[in-house]
Amino acid sequence: MSKKIIINADDFGVVPSVNDAITDAVLAGKVNSTAAFSNYKDSVANVKALLQKANTAGKRVDIGTHLTISSGSPVLDETKDPKFGLCDKNGRFKSFTELSNATINTTVLRKELLAQVEQFTSNGIPIKHLSCHHNTLTAFEKLFKVYVDVAQETQLKMRSVAIEPSMKNNLYVKVFLGIKLRDNNTRDDMKEMRKFLNEIKTKFVEYSNNAVKTPGYLESAHYGPLPMVAIRKTAFDKQISDKKAELKDILSRFSQSSDGSMELMVHLRKGDVSIWDRYEKEVQATGYQGIDPKYFDSRVVEFQSLMQSDLKALFSSYGSAMASWDDL
Repeated sequence: MSKKIIINADDFGVVPSVNDAITDAVLAGKVNSTAAFSNYKDSVANVKALLQKANTAGKRVDIGTHLTISSGSPVLDETKDPKFGLCDKNGRFKSFTELSNATINTTVLRKELLAQVEQFTSNGIPIKHLSCHHNTLTAFEKLFKVYVDVAQETQLKMRSVAIEPSMKNNLYVKVFLGIKLRDNNTRDDMKEMRKFLNEIKTKFVEYSNNAVKTPGYLESAHYGPLPMVAIRKTAFDKQISDKKAELKDILSRFSQSSDGSMELMVHLRKGDVSIWDRYEKEVQATGYQGIDPKYFDSRVVEFQSLMQSDLKALFSSYGSAMASWDDL
């Protein structure tokens, strides 16, 4: 029996070039899942347009809610009150590093996360899975417990907290620990986050009571390249080639692991590289903060590497096949 791979593209619903890339990848059969923000004014319309295009083309795409407390504004007016620790005085979600020092009302947090899911389901959009933007809900134990409780209450599958077997050289972990933890966090903040990340798999089992299903692990090594530097057009083909080689390494590790399923996390963008002023203007035009344009060159490389790959043949050669969240 083939091992199961879900290819999930994060951050759908807000930035046009990101939406376009994910849509193209779905229609080309390169991506079969996306994590969408529900707290943006056009999110519901954008997701419905994606589903309609996929249905017309005979392609399946599973929609997940990309829960966020670090981008845009809350769905619930109640959450906007600064006294609950999630928002600034303007009623917008705080940045990751501001949240790390905040005293957050977990009752209000739970209501907000459930409302973000309902924002889609109440509009007829079937939700298959949950993930969280910037890893905010997996940084601290009290937030993580609410996250797992919401997955249980909604009976939705959830992104795995196991980032294996590539933990040692995992770029996504390095970004989280190397950048997010350094930005204005105290030594005690960093110590607490590192400690909890080491305990998170045990805590997931404890909190979920085996009632929340996840893929065997999250594979995030496709994310990047980093650091956040402009990719010169002369190096573009080399970057794509390197990314294709990384995909083979990912599949090789999966074939040798004991896990029967994994989520391959990707971040995509359609367009050219090295157009930084345009990146910033595109994000600013949405009026939605919390999506960093510094990573957009990397997103273009990820997009092109997937679009240029024969995934079906590649997966088959490693004893794997694309699967849906329903197959878990």
